[in-house]
Amino acid sequence: MRRFLTVDRRVGLAVAAVGLVSLLLAGCGTRVVIQPDQGDGGAVVADTGAPETAAPGAVGAPCKGDGDCTSKFCLSNGRCSKGCEVAGSCPKSWACVVVPGRGPMCDCDIRSTSEVACNAVDDDCNGLVDEGSPTCGGVCVDTNTDPKNCGGCAKACPGAGAPNAEPQCAGGACKLKCAAGFGDCDSNPANGCEADLASREHCGSCAYACKTGETCSAGMCTTVVPVDVTVLLGVTGSTQPMLNAALPALKDNLVTPLLALPGVAVGVSYTCEFPNSPYGSTGDRPFQGGVEPTTDASKLFASIDGYPKMGGGDASDGMIEALGTLSGRPVHPASQPLTCSAGRAAGGCWRAATRRVIVLFTDDTFHNGPLLLGPGLYAPYAGITPAPQDWPAVLGAMKANGMVLLVMNATTMGGDAYGQYKRMITELGQPATDIYPSATAAEATSAADAIVARVKALRGG
Repeated sequence: MRRFLTVDRRVGLAVAAVGLVSLLLAGCGTRVVIQPDQGDGGAVVADTGAPETAAPGAVGAPCKGDGDCTSKFCLSNGRCSKGCEVAGSCPKSWACVVVPGRGPMCDCDIRSTSEVACNAVDDDCNGLVDEGSPTCGGVCVDTNTDPKNCGGCAKACPGAGAPNAEPQCAGGACKLKCAAGFGDCDSNPANGCEADLASREHCGSCAYACKTGETCSAGMCTTVVPVDVTVLLGVTGSTQPMLNAALPALKDNLVTPLLALPGVAVGVSYTCEFPNSPYGSTGDRPFQGGVEPTTDASKLFASIDGYPKMGGGDASDGMIEALGTLSGRPVHPASQPLTCSAGRAAGGCWRAATRRVIVLFTDDTFHNGPLLLGPGLYAPYAGITPAPQDWPAVLGAMKANGMVLLVMNATTMGGDAYGQYKRMITELGQPATDIYPSATAAEATSAADAIVARVKALRGG
């Protein structure tokens, strides 16, 4: 209940009246202020209902000079202080500091001209803590920021415990704070921030959906080119030790992450040599189909782990023939082609309208491949009928089909084999960085990671 007292200024009673009311009401813990003239020639003394500030001269009371304070010490911030030995002898949240020429004194930094938060801090340095702040159940709360008492006591913000969400209170109004990458797109706090902002339906924001043929990447809708990747494993006797070391990387660091990319399918095939002496031996093949591009990881893993063990004969191998087969060139009788599903392009069983990528794991030079320098063929075949593929014909087929060759080089990065790979890559219009060292398990792992990034860039999005 408010109490008012009119003071007649003409009879000089204002000071006495205010003093009397202040004295009477201060004992009840009530702050007293004088309101402006209300138009009746007097002033109104009103009870604010707020606790009293520090008594005049006490620690925290306003001062303009030392004479205003009982302790005879006025801080530069306009508040009375006193001597101290430890912080515990000062008002709560005040510090005990050494003041030159005075010794240890209680000190306080004014954060606000009024108490603005339930923070157990004397924000206005008046010697009192959290005075005038609202309480709920006897506990000081800030109803502007407390999600359990938002805008009033016991007004809890919805969404506590909901997925990817944290209820918050700002200015006495509830809102949801969503975890990074999620949004509250249905405005229903009960199910939290339900929308994945990396999805095509809500790409980067609740309001944006990708069109048909687009995918969501980094919060933006982009067009994705489907990619078919054929892993062509060299399975000669000399390659097998490095291939065995690379098997985990081929499965875990190459095939698995590639299949995680929308629009990407992976196949497996093998290459060794013609069975004709001196190039190879019985059971060898320059190309043997394994699995057409698919998203079935179990089939791919089985094809990698169960690769055929072939031999090979001389120093160079038959990979040019294998590349020609995958490029759609005629299949040699010594090869065993892939069995393609309906609608697939012959040779590599490529899906329609896909970017075609061959990842070749090998360790030696290739018969009928390019020389390191100048025109002509490297270690050309002789005595094989029909004549095997050669690099100029294979190069033309690969370029006509927009194919990309990525080489996992299981030999030294500097010998004839590397020089031949580099010339092939260059003539395909690709950078030399598309040759990846893969002679050890660690190198094969790094190579696989880099190839996944390369395929992702080719795919777009």
